[in-house]
Amino acid sequence: MKRSSRPRVLFCCFLVAILLGSLFLVTLRNESFSKYQTVLEPRHFSLDQNKTESFRTFSDSRRKVITEEKLRNILNENCDTSIEEFDVSIGNEILTMTEYKDNLARDFVAKNANPGKKSSVSPTLRSYENLPKPNPNKQLQNVKEVVDMKAMTENIENERKRRIALGDDDLLQIKELVTEMENETIYKVPNLVHFIWFGCRRFRVDHYITLLGAFRYQNPKFILFHTDCEPVSEYWTVFKKIAGATLRVVKRSPPLTIWEIPIKIVEHRADVARLQIMLEVGGIYLDTDSIVLRSVDSLRMDKMTLSESNVDSLANGIIFANRHSWFLQRWYWEYKYFVDTHWGKNSVLVPWAMWKLFPDKIKVVKKLICRPNWSELSYIFHELYDWHQNYILHLYAR
Repeated sequence: MKRSSRPRVLFCCFLVAILLGSLFLVTLRNESFSKYQTVLEPRHFSLDQNKTESFRTFSDSRRKVITEEKLRNILNENCDTSIEEFDVSIGNEILTMTEYKDNLARDFVAKNANPGKKSSVSPTLRSYENLPKPNPNKQLQNVKEVVDMKAMTENIENERKRRIALGDDDLLQIKELVTEMENETIYKVPNLVHFIWFGCRRFRVDHYITLLGAFRYQNPKFILFHTDCEPVSEYWTVFKKIAGATLRVVKRSPPLTIWEIPIKIVEHRADVARLQIMLEVGGIYLDTDSIVLRSVDSLRMDKMTLSESNVDSLANGIIFANRHSWFLQRWYWEYKYFVDTHWGKNSVLVPWAMWKLFPDKIKVVKKLICRPNWSELSYIFHELYDWHQNYILHLYAR
């Protein structure tokens, strides 16, 4: 009896041992998985009181992890978009590239977007036609004053010699430019687009769009980029490749005086420089925030064209001029009475007064160039303004 029951007892003990061992392994596996899962699960922390972002603290060992600073350096230096293989380390947290970009997008929208409900009807620009206006005679020193062309020519020539002595480029030595300037066609304004860029600063995407619009829609003979400090940025590099030989970077120092009157404000120096360029070769001057939306050839038919920008001003941010334009010469002559501290008088108030006094000497476009103006910017950035008829859209960006 004892001999027959012993194997059964041993067999039962063996089964119990197997069951206990299996239970132990299952328990151990569950505990390990639970710990591993804790590492995999997203952790949350609040960026501010209104939002919570999801961040990973575990990264697949096969993916590369780089710091946010290193990522920004890659994008700034190489404009490299092949970055999806990376995870981004921010402090003690690690994000996938998708999470990182989503967070950037949300932060940008929260900071810059206009959440207000936009009207379904496009805003209408008011007319200045019947509004009260100042006396134009008071904006000019002497309405009957006659331009001394000899003195005018000497002034422009002396300024040109000063710049050449500083090592600047001489526009009149660019053979193809002179040919275009002297080419007689149905157009009175040569198809030369001018930009001025004084000082060292970043060439942004809006600058890129401005130059690209002029290149694509106007198809100029040359784009002349007058500067004392050529930009350095990925957008500038890309535009130079696109424009090719059409783009000419012209070394040009800003004017320091006008009619021997000192100019200290950089914006006023740019105001004077654009008139001097127009008097030298003529063409189309554009501010670097003026987006060309279609060909402006129809505005090249007159010797001088400007845009109404307000009830008492014509914009000097976009100029169409023949170098022999009487209006252009008289405008420059009025700078003999320039006062540097009088913001905008010679640049926008004087040409408006001249238009009212000498309307046959200039063509003025009412709403299709510099409207919306600086006081109507909400129409562009916060409303659904219909600009499809505009020749140019001036962003007034700084």
